[in-house]
Amino acid sequence: MMFEKNNRMIAIWALDNYGIKAEFLNGETKIYDFKPHLKSPAFKPLQNKELFNSVALDRGIPVWQNGEIDIAPEVIYYDGVSVSSFLN
Repeated sequence: MMFEKNNRMIAIWALDNYGIKAEFLNGETKIYDFKPHLKSPAFKPLQNKELFNSVALDRGIPVWQNGEIDIAPEVIYYDGVSVSSFLN
């Protein structure tokens, strides 16, 4: 499955309990549970809640520590739960 240009991430927020809320150019908003990644050595520093909460976008890619840590936006788009699912 190819990640389309109109799926580009345009906003991101850290949520309680290591969740991420992301808004995409196509109008979709997704909630993503980041907790399973925290066991990975690459993401272990994000167990620090203050660091996790500092998530930012760099050219549509979620990053921490000025890009030293990142996650592909496709992961959040395809594995995240649509906010509309929470409302139904």
